Amino acid sequence: MAVSHRADQMDLSGLESLSLENLFTLLSSTQERRVRMVCDELFRRGVPTEIVEIAIDMARGDSQIQLEAMEQAVRGGAINPVPLLAWMAQSQDRKIRHRAIALLGAMQDRDAHLKLRSLFQREPDKQLQQMIQQALV
Repeated sequence: MAVSHRADQMDLSGLESLSLENLFTLLSSTQERRVRMVCDELFRRGVPTEIVEIAIDMARGDSQIQLEAMEQAVRGGAINPVPLLAWMAQSQDRKIRHRAIALLGAMQDRDAHLKLRSLFQREPDKQLQQMIQQALV
């Protein structure tokens, strides 16, 4: 998997300056020491264990696992799924981006809508851009 190779090669100095999305991506590393360092940083930021566990599944899983994990995160009422969905909305897989955008758009959450605004600027697919626009109306 290309992502895990990239995660294995990334410099881990300055973890505290990385976004949650970048930290989640690093969880795909095949080097457990690297994963532990990233988890420690996520926990230091107050990210709940349940979110970290779901993020590990998403980082290491195929598209089916990612889709199921997104649904699990949304159903998990006690956790805020916005960071995970925003991360998945940047996937290279259009199907994953589509579902993440749909889930974010269905949320009545200020942070979700802020993430959608940010994603709109970067989304290469015109149909998905329209979907984001409709969610923000």
